[in-house]
Amino acid sequence: MERLVCKQKDCTFNTQGICLEGLAITDCSFIVEEDFDDTNDTGLSIEELENLSFDTEIVYDLHKGRAFSYDEVRNLLKTEDCKIIVFAGDAESGKTTLMASLNDAFQHGKFENFIFAGSLTLPAFEERCFNARISSKGGKPSTPRTRLTSTEIFLHLKIRDKEVSYPPVSLLLCDLSGELFINSISDLEHAKSLMIVEKANHFSLLLDGEKIMDKSQRHLLLSDTKDIIRVFFQIGYLKKETPIEFIITKWDLIPIDKDPKIGEYIEFLYKDLIACINDFTSSSNITFVKTAARSIGVNEVEDGFGLENLISLWSRKEQSKSVEKIEPYHPKISALRGWLSFGARKVRRVL
Repeated sequence: MERLVCKQKDCTFNTQGICLEGLAITDCSFIVEEDFDDTNDTGLSIEELENLSFDTEIVYDLHKGRAFSYDEVRNLLKTEDCKIIVFAGDAESGKTTLMASLNDAFQHGKFENFIFAGSLTLPAFEERCFNARISSKGGKPSTPRTRLTSTEIFLHLKIRDKEVSYPPVSLLLCDLSGELFINSISDLEHAKSLMIVEKANHFSLLLDGEKIMDKSQRHLLLSDTKDIIRVFFQIGYLKKETPIEFIITKWDLIPIDKDPKIGEYIEFLYKDLIACINDFTSSSNITFVKTAARSIGVNEVEDGFGLENLISLWSRKEQSKSVEKIEPYHPKISALRGWLSFGARKVRRVL
C-alpha cells in the first residue's frame, strides 16, 4: 500500500494531516507518496483486524473489596510492601470495632498528622461499620464479631503523613477471632497453627476496658493476656524484636479522674504485663495505648481517641515481612480444637 508522508523534519502533516507551512498537499514539495506495510505484530492488516471476531471473552479478575484471605495476601505481597498488624485478645474486647473505627476516623478527617491513601478492602471496612452506625441512636453501638471459622480476615489500609514527606505505608490488619487466641492457651498445637503471629510486624494485645472496670472479670482478663504472651513466646512466634502494643479499649468507660484506685490498678496491670514479657526477653518494644473507638461512657473523650497514636506506631519505618511460607489454619479443625480446649480450660479453672 501507499500513503502520503512529509519529508520535512517536525512537520505536523504526519501526525495531524496539516502542513506545517499551511500549504495545500499538491503545493508542498515535501509531501510525497511512499510504500508501507499495513500489518502489525499479529501479521494481519488493519482491515483484517477490524473484521476479526473473537469466540472467547477476556476476563479480568478484580478484587471485590472484601477482606483478604491468606492466599490473596500472598499474592498482594508480591506487588506491594505491607506491614502485618495482628490483633489478639478475648472475644468482644473490641478488635473489630477498633479496625472499623480507623476507617471512620479517616473519613471524618480526625487525624492531625495522617491522611487516607487508599484501601483495597473498603467494602469490608464498611460492612464492619454498618451495625454500629445503625445502632448509634440506641444504647450501645455494636460491631459483628469475627466468626471463628472465617478465612477472610485481612483488611488493607494505606496511609501517609499529611505533609506528604514520606511514601505511603500499607497496613494489613489481621482480624482473627478472639476465641482462637483463648483456645491457644490450653492447646499448643492450635497456637502453632496461628503462624501469622510469627510474621507480624506488630502484635497488638487488646485489654477490654469494660472488664477492667468489673472486679469479677479483671483478674481473668489479666490472666488470659499473660497466658497468650507466654504461649507465643514459648513456641517462638514472639521474639525480642517483635513490637508489642497493649491497647486498652473502651477507655471512655474508665473514670480515671474520679477513682484513684482504678489508676492504681492500671499501673499494676502495666507492671505485671511487662514482668511477664521480661520472663522471656528484655524487650524495649512495648507500648501501652489507651483508645475509645466509640465514646459513650463516663470518661469524656472523643470518638477515635488514641487511634492516631496507633497509626503513628504502625507507620514507623521498619522492615515488612513476607507470608510466603505461612499455611493458613484450617477453620473446621480449629473450631473443633476450640471446643475441646474450651472444656479443658474450664476444668483447669475449676481445679
